[in-house]
Amino acid sequence: MAILQSVLDPDSPDPRCLNLLAALRLKSEDFEEAARCYQLGARHYPDNLEWLRELARVHLLADNGAELAIVLKNLAEADPDDFLVRRKLADLALSAKDYEAAGDWANQALEIDVSIAGVHCAFAESLVKSHNYRQAIEEFEAAVELAPHELQPRFALADACLQDGDARKARQVLVDLLRIAPDFPGAEPMLESVLEDLEKLEREP
Repeated sequence: MAILQSVLDPDSPDPRCLNLLAALRLKSEDFEEAARCYQLGARHYPDNLEWLRELARVHLLADNGAELAIVLKNLAEADPDDFLVRRKLADLALSAKDYEAAGDWANQALEIDVSIAGVHCAFAESLVKSHNYRQAIEEFEAAVELAPHELQPRFALADACLQDGDARKARQVLVDLLRIAPDFPGAEPMLESVLEDLEKLEREP
């Protein structure tokens, strides 16, 4: 590693030496130095997006969300068809509670591929936060259809229905959920609350 470092010209680095040095730094979990190498490669060889992809991997392994988001945005700008980059950016934005950005990235991802339930859920979560419950319900329904074995989208769908004022639809979603998973956390208390509300509505003149 020391030999590679000594022969590497930072003003005109040989890509093979630089890539090997970066891989060695990464293998030894020296994330800071590995990132420096990949940044150098991205600066000198901007047409090769692998430098940015490897830099993103370093930040992901180092759990450096802020730097990861910056690199992924650069990748998204460079490649308008990169679904995975946009999906990850949506997840990062949700984690940071930046719901507007999460919605933008999830929507961009869905323009590329509509077949992934998790992206519909990410988009739906951003829509719930902006009180756009009707469209959120549509996105959660798409997620349930795409991944019927995943239970959280069903629970989120029921909650979105309640927030939209549709207690009857929420009841049906919860009944279906509890039929599949009787012990799903929070589902039974939510259903009991919904049934009480519906009972009160039916008693009203």
